[in-house]
Amino acid sequence: MRVQWTELEKTRTYIEDDAAAVMDRLVKSLVRPYTDDLSKFIERTRKAVENAHSLTDKELEALIIRIPAYCYFVAEGLEQLGVRGDIADGHRKEQYVQAYNKAEGAQLKRAAQAEVDTFSEQLLTQAYQRAYKQLKLQLEIAQTLGTAAKKIISKRMLETQSHLVDKGVKVRADDD
Repeated sequence: MRVQWTELEKTRTYIEDDAAAVMDRLVKSLVRPYTDDLSKFIERTRKAVENAHSLTDKELEALIIRIPAYCYFVAEGLEQLGVRGDIADGHRKEQYVQAYNKAEGAQLKRAAQAEVDTFSEQLLTQAYQRAYKQLKLQLEIAQTLGTAAKKIISKRMLETQSHLVDKGVKVRADDD
């Protein structure tokens, strides 16, 4: 069997330029309402780090306070996407059965026709699955960012305390 480069290129172009563009746009439209504020905040933080190579204590404190709030809404969105994905999958299955029962011919022909007839439902179900995964990943990354900010603040506090002790300044311990 000889593979024709032009056919491969045509298929790749369809996948990358047409089908993927539709799926990407659909997934982004599902994810954006839940991550827009978080994404903007992380982008501002990224720019601040790139410009200053370090975040101020005030910026770290804002990050530590805001990230959990953003994560709350992202987690809420994760649950909503999960429910909607389940509904989309149930609807796809229901439509498949109806299409299968309406189709005529042998079993394989009916199954193939049902697949064709429920392509949109399948695409939407996959979009919800991908959106769920993407939202879950963004939630995990945001939580990691919040944890990293806490560690940086703790490190800075220890360095400050160490510096003061080296200078002979008595550092007050927390009340026991």
